[in-house]
Amino acid sequence: MKKGLLIGTAVVALCAGLILASGFWQSATQSELPVAAVMPQSTVYYVEARDLRGLVKGVRGTDAWRDLQASGLFKTATEGDSATSFAGELTELSKRLDFTVDEDAVLNFLGDDAAIAVWTDDANAAHAVLVTRLDVAAIAKDLVVGETDWRALHREFVRRAKEAGSEITTEEYQGYEISIEKRDDNSTFVTLMEDLLVVGNTREAVVTAIDLRVVEGAGSLNELPAFSEELARLPAGTRLRDWVHLERLRGTKITVPGEEKPVEFTGALAAFAAPAVARAIDLPDDDLYQLGWTWSRSDDELFSDTASPSIGDVMPEGAIVRMEAQRLGQLASAWEASSMKTHLESSWAAEKIKEAIDGAADEALDNVIPGDDDVGGLFGEETFWQQFGWNLGRRTLSQTFGTDAALAMWRGETPQQPGVLLALRLETDGRVGEAALRSVIDSVGAAGDEMELRTFVHGERTVRVIEKLGSPFALTWVTVGDLLLIGSTDDVVKRALDRAAAHANDAERSAPSHGLPTDYRLLVTISVSEYLEFGKSALGGDAETAQIFSWMHDMMPYDEIAVGIYATDDLSQVDVRVRVNIDGERGSKITAPYLNVPRGAPRSFDVLPDGAIAVQASRMRIADAVAVYDTDGMAEGTAEVLQPIREGIAEFEKSLGVDLDAEILPALGDEIAFALLYDDRTEIPEMPPIPGLAFLVGIRDQAVISAFLEKLAEMGDDLLAESRGSPLIERDERDPILAYRLVDRPGESGVPFQPTVTFVGDFLVIALDDSTIDTLREVQAGNRTSHTASRLQTRVRAAGFPVEGSEVAQLDWGLLLDQIALYAPQIAPLLVDDSLVPAPEFPEDGDMEEWNRRMAGHQQAVAEEAAAKQADVIGMIDSLRFIDFMATVMDVTEGALESHSIIRFKD
Repeated sequence: MKKGLLIGTAVVALCAGLILASGFWQSATQSELPVAAVMPQSTVYYVEARDLRGLVKGVRGTDAWRDLQASGLFKTATEGDSATSFAGELTELSKRLDFTVDEDAVLNFLGDDAAIAVWTDDANAAHAVLVTRLDVAAIAKDLVVGETDWRALHREFVRRAKEAGSEITTEEYQGYEISIEKRDDNSTFVTLMEDLLVVGNTREAVVTAIDLRVVEGAGSLNELPAFSEELARLPAGTRLRDWVHLERLRGTKITVPGEEKPVEFTGALAAFAAPAVARAIDLPDDDLYQLGWTWSRSDDELFSDTASPSIGDVMPEGAIVRMEAQRLGQLASAWEASSMKTHLESSWAAEKIKEAIDGAADEALDNVIPGDDDVGGLFGEETFWQQFGWNLGRRTLSQTFGTDAALAMWRGETPQQPGVLLALRLETDGRVGEAALRSVIDSVGAAGDEMELRTFVHGERTVRVIEKLGSPFALTWVTVGDLLLIGSTDDVVKRALDRAAAHANDAERSAPSHGLPTDYRLLVTISVSEYLEFGKSALGGDAETAQIFSWMHDMMPYDEIAVGIYATDDLSQVDVRVRVNIDGERGSKITAPYLNVPRGAPRSFDVLPDGAIAVQASRMRIADAVAVYDTDGMAEGTAEVLQPIREGIAEFEKSLGVDLDAEILPALGDEIAFALLYDDRTEIPEMPPIPGLAFLVGIRDQAVISAFLEKLAEMGDDLLAESRGSPLIERDERDPILAYRLVDRPGESGVPFQPTVTFVGDFLVIALDDSTIDTLREVQAGNRTSHTASRLQTRVRAAGFPVEGSEVAQLDWGLLLDQIALYAPQIAPLLVDDSLVPAPEFPEDGDMEEWNRRMAGHQQAVAEEAAAKQADVIGMIDSLRFIDFMATVMDVTEGALESHSIIRFKD
């Protein structure tokens, strides 16, 4: 945890102090002296709570408290054997004290103002003291008949404690009485100074408080500037806060009661520049689910070395792959603010996940605590522990990790030992994270003889290494400002440090080479050449492998691929941007088909209908796209791979009597499109509805393409008509536009569609059935809304997303789920558990009538189970209805392919 690596939470510390106070918890109202006025300036840690009564009352009125009461742990604590035993002891204690020790009494004795301090003496021995302010008159009214002064109240405390069986002695010091309760080898020291109850673990702790009370707080912690100034920096009105004296702790060895060796605060403390820091524990509206904290100083003020180069200036060049993330700590908050979270929490999937977690938790805990169902329900509950843990973890992560993290891999000396570097930017000075990592590594290293720990110096930095003997892998780490660098080899870390030193005086971050916007959440870059070289060596390095990778490079002459993921602060939209840098002659051939076509909206969208589930259109010169894969322009190895394909095409051209390159390709246009159309029609009762499917190819010369289709139809008839006994292809000439339809004999396939080829406007259209063709013709005639004016296209435009480019694709997510939901009866049987409806065994006597009866019963059982599963299928589908639409646009420039995609979530 951020600064919490050194400072425990105030809540935990306060509870520990209240336990230390034994049975002397008290109530409080006002005092002339603040509680910090009876604590010494040698205090190293201080935590206080104010208005505890109001805090407890407020917490009890929240949903979080009600959820906590319903939790497994709370039930175990309040209803289990231990709780029952404790309740019995409490009842017995109430009788002995002649005072009802119940919940109200505890609140009355708790005190509205309370604080705990840990301080050190001249010998650096630790002392702990709890101070709480009492409402003497109110408590004495209940406990001391006829007397209301504080001395009488103290005497009554002692009397009742002795009657309860406590071994107590007293002594007087500077007019105040100190009570000492002996417990085994330890003692608790208590005094009451007017309205201030003081409980200490040593006599010195209480005596020091009395000395400071006598001089009315002169020279106390309350007058220490490092204390009062830090608390003044916190928001006004906070009821829980703590403070730590960093300067006094730094490099100090403190003797702690019960510990054999002094505790030394080193390592991470060296990173702190501030003398002290304070923290306010936030509980907005007294809601435990909103637990957080606010620090008195910013990281730049608190730490001595937070300035560091950008991750881009630390990562060595030449990486095969590199991943870099920004603003990771904000993603949890973005999730909390998202409508996606709201939808998923109430979905079928969330309920099923909860059931799975409950079952796994119960099973795991039964292995530890057999039969303890109360504890078993702890981790699976969707209420207090899940929400409290999630919110606390989210806050901790957001304050621990900063804006940057990166991971990269390079080719190493051998394929088995690539270089890997992980860089994490912390909100703290990097040395805090280094110290935490070192403590973990040290404990791991001490656990086995096979681990070796060593250090080396590179430049001004001490680099630490842990390695396993006999293994090529090592873990090497070092810090640069607020960056923690972890590498797989010494060389990787040295190169990173050299890069950091080279850019140490750069005023700005190095300009990115990927060409994408720099506000990404995650960026992945791949060097294609480095990847291919790594692949050659990693897969053996033989000639055949080298030829395969050379062919891959020839087919895809890319230089670098960069993928950036972007997200809004409320996760209402996620954007993905991709840039592919290309080079060489092959690269120019890839871009040529797109550059020869003017940029604009797809013309196919004018003939596709509103109500499309998905559409995709490519605006490119089709003849140029085919020419990209002309073997004459390929390298020798690639040409050999493609040569059989070219020979097959040549044979096809010969049999058909056409020249594709010279006759057919020039007759094609500059656009190819695909569309999936929603359809809920059921033409065959036994079959689910089939969505409309259309493939569109732009044409320049319809006559040439019509003649080519006629030749294809004749070839099909010649090849298959004799074996079928009827023509394969039907020519429909009912209108001026010729259509070719694959003929399906009655009952032959049972599918409700017949693929059809025809012309619609300037497009050759291939569709699954006539109804799709009819729909497209209605759109062309203006009798039906086109996709250009569709509801989906309108939503895409409203999101500010472009609708024109070299490649355009759009998906209506809700409509897709509607189509899938129509298939619930067909999907449900796939979810049936075979163990619940096992297949019947064949009768031993071979009785076929019995066998048929068993099979009929089995089929009936499967059908009934499948029918029950349909609700689960619909639940699964509905769980995914948090997405509105997806869209992609790709643009092609002279040297790169750039695409932009979005996922738009529902409000």
